[in-house]
Amino acid sequence: MTDLEAFKTKSDVAVSWLSLIGVGAAVLFGISEYQESASKRIDDAQRTTLEFISRYNQEGVLQARSDVQRSIDTLGEALSKKLAGVTSLEAINEIVSRHYREQTSAQLRSDESYQDALLVVRFFDELFVCVDTGLCERNSAERFFTDEAYQYHLVMQAEIERIQLTRPRFGLGLEQMRVSSSTLE
Repeated sequence: MTDLEAFKTKSDVAVSWLSLIGVGAAVLFGISEYQESASKRIDDAQRTTLEFISRYNQEGVLQARSDVQRSIDTLGEALSKKLAGVTSLEAINEIVSRHYREQTSAQLRSDESYQDALLVVRFFDELFVCVDTGLCERNSAERFFTDEAYQYHLVMQAEIERIQLTRPRFGLGLEQMRVSSSTLE
């Protein structure tokens, strides 16, 4: 083997090794970029969830929630009177269910908190779209919002169902966030 052939062989080996090192570096760079991108998406989703939490506690939604809560408290007081002396769990469940289904729609529509109740439902609808599309981080949103979603859905279910007769998607976010509470246990 001549010096030229030896040099060519060594060059071919070196080029092969450099090619492998280049491919390996490209793979590592790609993996690093993917991890950084995934991490950023998670951070963005968490940030968006925190923005919803902040919005939930800002004056407009907070006032709406307060007004709705006042209506709920009024319904609760009336319900307490109906439950006085009732001892059967089955009877209590029936009274509670009937009371909320019959009284809530009428109560909400008769006082100033009706528009506030609609605002709260729309908030949960928007939140669920954010969660469902992955723009909000699901676990954080569920942990923060499901208890209240459950309460609001309980007292507003009849009114939501009434509105859904003409607007079928109304309140679905509230329903889905309420259902999420059962998956957190």
